[in-house]
Amino acid sequence: MFQKSQFIAILFLLFCSGIFAQSVLDSTNYKTIGNETEDEIIKHYGKDTARIIFEKYMLQEHNCIRAKNNVPPLVLNEKLCQAARKYVQVCRKRNSVEHNLRGTPTYRAQKEGYKSSFIGENNAWNYRTLAETVSAWVNSPTHFANIKNKNFSDFGVAYYDGYWVVMFGKSP
Repeated sequence: MFQKSQFIAILFLLFCSGIFAQSVLDSTNYKTIGNETEDEIIKHYGKDTARIIFEKYMLQEHNCIRAKNNVPPLVLNEKLCQAARKYVQVCRKRNSVEHNLRGTPTYRAQKEGYKSSFIGENNAWNYRTLAETVSAWVNSPTHFANIKNKNFSDFGVAYYDGYWVVMFGKSP
């Protein structure tokens, strides 16, 4: 069992990793991050900070696309991120980016406590960089429709070993 001082130290480290990730993004051109491979980012910043960088980068890119299409911005939602994190591992294990490998996207989001039944999902595999992944979604009519859907307000994203899952939801 953790002592109070150990628990506080762990919380501080988690908090600092978030601040560090944001400072990396604030001080680095997003296009530079977007053009690095996911493995380069993980190697350079570490797994936990890379996850935060991926989340913030993907959220910003999606919101830039939405702004160009006069659609309100998305908000990062931890429950959708958690559903995406679990599902991206299923995708990797099964070597597939199908949407129904383990239940529907709605089922997976609700299982994590997300209340809405209006859910969308974009999956991807084997793109070299974050920017290439977003570009592939923009160039796919069905994926692009999810990105610019004005009914979505919440966003969750996860990356694992070459696989991406993005989940969209509508706040109840």
